[in-house]
Amino acid sequence: MFNKKKLNKKSKKQEPPKRTTFTSPTKLLLIIILISIITLFYEAERISFYLSDLKSKEVDNRSHFILDQAITVFKSIENFKSKIGLSSYHEIENEIITYLSESPTILFNQMPLDKEIVKAKPKNEGLNEKLIFSITKELTEASISFIAKNNKIEKENIKKQNLLNPPYKVLLIGDSMMAGEVGLFLERFISKIKGSKVVRKAFISTGLAYPNYFDWTEKLKQYIKRYKPNVLMVMMGTNDFSSLYSRNKKQFISFNNPSWKEEYKNEAISLMKVIYENKLIAFWIGLPIMEEKKFNIERGFNNKKIKLINSIHLESSKLFKDIHYIDLWDLFKFKENNKAKKYIKTDKGRLVPIRSEDGIHLGLLASKKAVGYILEIISKFMIIEK
Repeated sequence: MFNKKKLNKKSKKQEPPKRTTFTSPTKLLLIIILISIITLFYEAERISFYLSDLKSKEVDNRSHFILDQAITVFKSIENFKSKIGLSSYHEIENEIITYLSESPTILFNQMPLDKEIVKAKPKNEGLNEKLIFSITKELTEASISFIAKNNKIEKENIKKQNLLNPPYKVLLIGDSMMAGEVGLFLERFISKIKGSKVVRKAFISTGLAYPNYFDWTEKLKQYIKRYKPNVLMVMMGTNDFSSLYSRNKKQFISFNNPSWKEEYKNEAISLMKVIYENKLIAFWIGLPIMEEKKFNIERGFNNKKIKLINSIHLESSKLFKDIHYIDLWDLFKFKENNKAKKYIKTDKGRLVPIRSEDGIHLGLLASKKAVGYILEIISKFMIIEK
């Protein structure tokens, strides 16, 4: 007779040992949690800044309390990062993005639009140095041609001996507008003027409205001390359409607050005082008209606000002798109805978009036209021949 107990013992011994393993959904959940923790740690400064901005718009006391607790947590994380030497990584990140922006196709995903701008792209090859050189060379020739053929501002009879002479040490500063093609082409053109040197310090998501996040006044002092420029070019304001942080009041002020304009003007004047005190010739480039797309309007971006920002920059610049405002507003709008143009014609009559998909940043051909116009104005104050 079979011994059932022995048989059961043998069958049990033959069973493979059970392994406790994580299921795929569990692994995925853990990865998501880990990524979320790293992101919150990495972006603690920006999140704290965003929550402070949000707090300035909230009226409910309960919301204020919750936001205060969250801000305290993220500021504690920032203090911890400062202690272990991770406080300056955002600037390093922006430096990398600025470096990448020297190739427009990498950062802005914009391919050459016409043969007039760049040579045809070879098959199965990426953007190379020859292609970039081609853009720069043709930009240079086109800019000189633009100055000669498209003079929209009444020419003044200024003798060459009264103009600033090369070589120049030029510092370009600003937000993503200066980090993009406008800044790139300015840098490439000016660096070819009789031994001149150009340094471009442009950082995305910066402006004059949030000195508690990125203080352009202090940064400019550091850059002037380090690079010793004699010419400065500024282009910023695309991130200044919401609330601002008041240095004096130590609080956020909403855009609709009556004191917003005065506070913002104080910030602009503060930056311009640094320019004046260091005896620099400066060119403040105004923001171009934007295309009012639905998602821009929903985010609070509109041309009425851009015109306000531009007007404050213009008013402030008039207080200083050697700060010259360059207005780009009329370059890309219809004269009949003052609305933004969507397309620009190449030399062969082909229509190409003026702006990138966001409706704000200028595309390759529009940037070429803008830079040509900027150089036209600059040529009234300094010699820009190669």
